[in-house]
Amino acid sequence: WRQATPSRQSGFGRYRASGPYMCYEVDASGNSVDIVALHAGQIDGFETWYLHEDPILIGEGHLGYNVVSGINEQVYCACNLDWRYGLASETAYSRSTTLLAAGVFGVGSPAIWPTTSVGDGIASLELISYAQDTDWFQRRYPNGLPQPSVVIRAQLVYDWRDTTQSLTNPATWKWSENPVVCLAAYLTYATGGMAFDFTGRIQPALSMWTAAANVCDQLVALAEGGTEKRYVIGGMYRHDNDPADVIQSILLSMDGWLGETGDGSF
Repeated sequence: WRQATPSRQSGFGRYRASGPYMCYEVDASGNSVDIVALHAGQIDGFETWYLHEDPILIGEGHLGYNVVSGINEQVYCACNLDWRYGLASETAYSRSTTLLAAGVFGVGSPAIWPTTSVGDGIASLELISYAQDTDWFQRRYPNGLPQPSVVIRAQLVYDWRDTTQSLTNPATWKWSENPVVCLAAYLTYATGGMAFDFTGRIQPALSMWTAAANVCDQLVALAEGGTEKRYVIGGMYRHDNDPADVIQSILLSMDGWLGETGDGSF
């Protein structure tokens, strides 16, 4: 293991993510097996992949593995990447369970990463870096053991402005980078948030929340042409961070403020 048991981490919007290692092992043949926890809770999707600072492509690789470097065909081509979205019920990484199965380190040796290690509710990635002989190691791994990261679209949130979404049905929630919508989510989430009641603390002032959310979505013209939304959010927080610090970071992303009304709503 690479570190003590860390706090869980979650995020909003789009950002480049890595995280603590759930598995950091080498099998009996010298193959490196890494499984990284990216996000507590289901995420919307994965975008650009990196090994070290190099963006890489996923496809049919030079050696039959699925990592194809965008820089040089032979760099990282002995790697395999796999990933999980953090569903409530996840599935084990079959490559890791095979490479680290019972008996691979000798008769009677225990499984290091058994099939029961599924990571329910944790968005994660698996990186297998296959062993190379001395002649090829520097070509395949010029910067040493690859360190993986990926741009993700983080957790799904409830946007009350969307009539297809229901507060009581998380299956209808969608990804958003709107800071106001994400702030409401952080204040009301029971896991990784502050667990305030949406109906009692947000709903009474919903017209103000809606107005602020709509301002964030306003399209602003760019000097080079085209438009972009006025304010968007992208970043992660740890579940043991001070909530005041998390709220302040979200507010800074939209030059916002948060107050409390006479009836206790935000």
